[in-house]
Amino acid sequence: MVTIELPTTQARKLISSANLSWIDNLYNASSNLNLENQTNETNIVVSEVVSEPTGFTNDNFKRWNFVVEVQIYFELNNEDLDVMNCELQLASLFTDNGWTVSRSMANINDPDTGQVTKTFYFNKIGGIE
Repeated sequence: MVTIELPTTQARKLISSANLSWIDNLYNASSNLNLENQTNETNIVVSEVVSEPTGFTNDNFKRWNFVVEVQIYFELNNEDLDVMNCELQLASLFTDNGWTVSRSMANINDPDTGQVTKTFYFNKIGGIE
């Protein structure tokens, strides 16, 4: 039997392996996750969006389609933080490791914290043969 890690685990391991200095915390999405008191840190939240079979042949699937949502909550009041460069680093990290950017949302200000946020959707199709 083939062992495949959950897409959120794969994404978190990838982000952690890069040792990006601007990331303070990395979380799995959770209904009780509260970042309102962490505005002096840059936090990333990884959520699973899609995890489904694909690549059907002879009434059986050969691959698995993953999509993860990666939300960045940038630290408030840090003049030295180059938000665009951070976004480019993260997107390149994923694309250099076999993921594609399926969607990149516009930067917005979080209504609760005032932090600039960015949301990416990264897609990866893995073989399970």
